[in-house]
Amino acid sequence: MDNKERLQRLVAAKKNIEVGDYGVASNDIAPLVTQEDPEALFLSSTFSASAEESDSDFEARSFKLLRRAAELGFAPAMYALAVCYATGDLVDQSESEAARWYEAAAKVGHQSAKLHYGIALFNGAGVTIDRPAGLALIREVANVGDPTAAEVLADLEKQRD
Repeated sequence: MDNKERLQRLVAAKKNIEVGDYGVASNDIAPLVTQEDPEALFLSSTFSASAEESDSDFEARSFKLLRRAAELGFAPAMYALAVCYATGDLVDQSESEAARWYEAAAKVGHQSAKLHYGIALFNGAGVTIDRPAGLALIREVANVGDPTAAEVLADLEKQRD
């Protein structure tokens, strides 16, 4: 499959997901999921295409697809996996795994991951405390106009003083 068809399938799937037509979305990306396309795996992890799929089966399938998309380097999947570990959603809560995946997503430019990894560094949540590095990451996100990062930065700089 060429990149043009890949992109067409992904766009079609996203449109079908937006309108709740998950069966069609699943068909749109099925060949990409088979090829382990990271973005298709991630999209497929976000919905159940079958009324017969139980909640527990959906959660197991969703986590498996999400983890694989993250392992393949898809930044939104890495971030979503970090959130799962941070909150204990679909998996046992683990600050160190959350920090690991936030860091991986941050390294490839995911802004929310940079913010959360910066907070983890500042607080030593799952990683060794490194307040200067944490503040630098948070400042970087704040400097591109993220209001949450700006608020967090102001609060953390007060704590530092």
